[in-house]
Amino acid sequence: RIAEGLSDDGWGSLFDFGHASQNGARPPFGDVTEQAVAMIDSRFHRVVQFHLHGVARVDGTLKAHQPLDDENLIDYARIIRMLDERQFGGPLLFEIIRKGGRTLPFEEALAATVAAREGLRRALN
Repeated sequence: RIAEGLSDDGWGSLFDFGHASQNGARPPFGDVTEQAVAMIDSRFHRVVQFHLHGVARVDGTLKAHQPLDDENLIDYARIIRMLDERQFGGPLLFEIIRKGGRTLPFEEALAATVAAREGLRRALN
C-alpha cells in the first residue's frame, strides 16, 4: 500500500513470498500460491524485487525461510513461470536459513539455496 501511495515511479516495493504466505491462505483463496499470485497481480507494476523462500508446516504452525523442498507449500514452479511470462527483470533473492525449527549452518543454507535456484531453472525448461 505504501508504494501505491508514492507518486514517484522511481519507487517500488519488495514482494516477499514467504511473509505473504506464512499466515496461510485467507478466503477466498484455496492455497498460499493462489493467494500470492493474486497479490502479485494487484501490484506487479510496482514490484522491483522478490524474496523467495519456502513456507512449511512445523509443529502445527507455518514457518518461513524454509528450503524449497517437498515440505514447502508455495508452488514456485508456477510462480517462476508467471514471472518469466511477464518478463520480470529485477532480482530474485533467496532467504533460505531454516529447516523446520532449526537455523541451518551456512553450508546447508548455501546448498539449499543452490538446489532452489536449480529447481527454478528446471521449471522454466
